[in-house]
Amino acid sequence: MQKRPFGRNARCTLVETPFGEGGIIHADKPLRVLACLLPRPDVKDFPPEVLTLARTLRPPKALERLVQAFARYFLGKPPVFDLPLLDFSPLSELERAVLYQTMKIPWGQTISYGQLALAVGRPKAARFVGATMAKNPFPVFVPCHRVVRSDGSLGGFGGGLALKRRMLALEQD
Repeated sequence: MQKRPFGRNARCTLVETPFGEGGIIHADKPLRVLACLLPRPDVKDFPPEVLTLARTLRPPKALERLVQAFARYFLGKPPVFDLPLLDFSPLSELERAVLYQTMKIPWGQTISYGQLALAVGRPKAARFVGATMAKNPFPVFVPCHRVVRSDGSLGGFGGGLALKRRMLALEQD
């Protein structure tokens, strides 16, 4: 694994939520969001490559709305955010298409991996969709927790199935 997978000027803005502390990894020049970290009970539980980043409680002014949107989600309110700040450039065209389609899943609803594959014009790519969900750099903003197996079971989730269940329940209240 690379020593600095996010680059030299990457920072992590910590976001306090009722689910624990989350984070938004961003770079300043140009300003862009590189990844979002789902909340964890302890910051020490973040991956090692994140622990090496400079951490801040105050985001750059241009990121304040995004940080607020992230925190709002965990209060049970749909996030409203600035899409252009999310950096999708490291992803393939098909991965981006899958993630953009995932962003269209309405609050409180779910879709299967197969349905999502069909929606991007690749009906036999359910496994690819699952793999793309697994490496989604922007959970919450790209709501991969709303993608489930065709039988309605949860499937996987980078934050763990307990968190996926909790996030789906939050959207039902």
